Amino acid sequence: MPRLLRLTLIGLAALAGLVVLVIGVAWAFIPRDWVSKEAQKQAAAMSGADIAWRSLEPGIEWLAVGVRVQGLAVRMPKEGDPRVDLRAKEVFVRFKILPLLFRRVEIAAARVKDAGIAMWDRGPVPEEAKGKAGANAGGLALVLPKLELDGIDVRTRDLYGGGLDLRRIHGVAEIGGTLQAPRHVRVDATVDSLYWKASARDPMRALPSPLRAEIEMKGSGGTSAPRLDVTDGTVLLGPLKSELSGAIALPVGETPMRLDLQIEGAPQEIRSSDAAFRAFAAMSPAAWSTKASWKIKIAGTPEAPVQTGRLSMKPILVESGENKFSLDQLAADWSVTPDQRFAAKAAGGGSGLALRLDAKGSTLPGGESNGTFELDAPAARLNGLAPNTPTWKSGMLAVRALFVSRAPTPPDVRWTVTGRDLSGTAPGVQPPIRRLQFNLAGDAARVEVKSMNAIVGSTTADVTGAVTM
Repeated sequence: MPRLLRLTLIGLAALAGLVVLVIGVAWAFIPRDWVSKEAQKQAAAMSGADIAWRSLEPGIEWLAVGVRVQGLAVRMPKEGDPRVDLRAKEVFVRFKILPLLFRRVEIAAARVKDAGIAMWDRGPVPEEAKGKAGANAGGLALVLPKLELDGIDVRTRDLYGGGLDLRRIHGVAEIGGTLQAPRHVRVDATVDSLYWKASARDPMRALPSPLRAEIEMKGSGGTSAPRLDVTDGTVLLGPLKSELSGAIALPVGETPMRLDLQIEGAPQEIRSSDAAFRAFAAMSPAAWSTKASWKIKIAGTPEAPVQTGRLSMKPILVESGENKFSLDQLAADWSVTPDQRFAAKAAGGGSGLALRLDAKGSTLPGGESNGTFELDAPAARLNGLAPNTPTWKSGMLAVRALFVSRAPTPPDVRWTVTGRDLSGTAPGVQPPIRRLQFNLAGDAARVEVKSMNAIVGSTTADVTGAVTM
């Protein structure tokens, strides 16, 4: 064996031996009783929370010395229905080795593996519970340089069973400085899939996924006015890419956290054939594609955020069999105020079709919302957009709807549909339809035929009356 190679192997063996020696000494110097007692002390000090674990003991993982907590369970509050329920298979907290040699414990990183977090909106938090939320911080500067997440599921539910499911969260957050006044923060996290549920009676609906966030922030302001400025931020939702900018003012004393963020997406193509939009595309047999852009501003506190947004899609190309047309643009604007009121407007048109939506109301669970919807279109433009519907060759259709919604009850919708000079074919009707005119009005329980006359084959029909569902 060449002399240089022998010296290299000896050096590597010595280095490996040194690493093993340092880890062994650090392992011997872990204050086991202190770690166990401190964990129990911190768990007991958290007001309103019930914290338990199956085992807590020192461990070694990939040349890292630390403490492994298995079977962690956190429930808040202790009494009554929980607002937060966390279950983690394993939490491993790594310690810095050099301080351990001097019997001083400093956290290097923490990893949470295979955990589930469920959060419920139970209505307003009692005043006595609010007063205890941060009572035990004691001015302690908490340091957590790195947090790793490995397979975390999060579920939120409102008062009526609606909410989000985030499944299989993986990622890392690196934090320089203390949690109260960080010098810098880097987040790189991915959510494998997202689902949305409107209410307890509604099915889960898949949202575009995966969701990935890559964000870097720089701290400023010191401990008196700490803030994080976004220096680089990218958010990916399925094929959609957004840039994140702005800042977060961190809480100090009684002053809450404040947001000043903007999410902006440059024009980018989306198609109904994209796997991320398959759940939405399944609602219509038609294929579509468009270029979309958006800008969303979020300000205020997390408890009472202010939001303004605009979405633009242009042009929108629609194709279903022989029916091919384009909308010049569909644009939507919305806003949410600190008192959780919203207003939204949308309008679009092209190829003779025009649609408008105007809605306002409350974002609170159970809050009332109302609005109007209008659609005017050549009847042939609607061919193939919904299954088992007539195929029109000519004529015009107009739809008007008024709706009022208060969860969890179904929306109350009152509508009118008028048709003028329609001709074409309809499922279940053998002869072609010529010169159909109608005026219908109704809701979920009743349809009133104000007038209807048509020539079907060689037969002329006039119909009035009502149909009860």
